[in-house]
Amino acid sequence: MLFFSLCSRLRCYTQLSQLEHVLKRPDSYIGSVETITQQMWTYDADIKRVVQRLVRYVPGFLKIVDEILVNAADNKVRNIVLDVVLGSKQL
Repeated sequence: MLFFSLCSRLRCYTQLSQLEHVLKRPDSYIGSVETITQQMWTYDADIKRVVQRLVRYVPGFLKIVDEILVNAADNKVRNIVLDVVLGSKQL
């Protein structure tokens, strides 16, 4: 009976490559990939003030952008001769 139970459980799992796992379960790595709507403070260029409004965004995408910026800042600190980031000079 124990052997049958273990075999049944093993059939429930499929082995995925690293790429397949990331594509199938992105929330394990970057967070939610569902669009959410949330009240946030944003800058309104027309009235030149910070206002509160409803913003729709994908938290996973925001995490990716954040990670890119943090990595760029870390590289700038570590590499003194680095003077070009995304086409801009001297951050």
